[in-house]
Amino acid sequence: MKYAPVRLSKNIRRLRQRIGTPLYKKLPLTLPLSLHIDPCNVCNFKCAFCPTSDGDLLASVNRFRGVMSLELFRKIIDDIGEEVRRTGAMLQQLHLYKDGEPLLNIHFLEMAEYAKRKNIARIVSTTTNGSLLTEEIASALIRCDFDMIRISVEHIN
Repeated sequence: MKYAPVRLSKNIRRLRQRIGTPLYKKLPLTLPLSLHIDPCNVCNFKCAFCPTSDGDLLASVNRFRGVMSLELFRKIIDDIGEEVRRTGAMLQQLHLYKDGEPLLNIHFLEMAEYAKRKNIARIVSTTTNGSLLTEEIASALIRCDFDMIRISVEHIN
């Protein structure tokens, strides 16, 4: 069977050049390429598009609501760090966010600094709705040396 050539966009070609070896040739992976750790799965917003604001939905799937302890976070990072040292592999991205507002966790800045210091991922990022940002917190986030910080907004009036 003959297939027509697929024309890849410039961005996809660049990504393939950066990755080098096709993913299927690297399987099974030693570590995941990307990992989300959710420091806090509660939020101070009620965005229409987000399931985190739907209490009934979350109750129906028995999802725990709360913040992660600093102790548990350090254990996760240390365990990944052991695998990084043992295998020489590294996460491509560690994202410190999933369902909630990470800045609601009083230990978030300490968590971010710890993750960066352990050097287990090429990119460490987070997403926030920005509502809790003050000049002091923004400066602290910069000192954490995130590779990427996303500010998520539902809409603008």
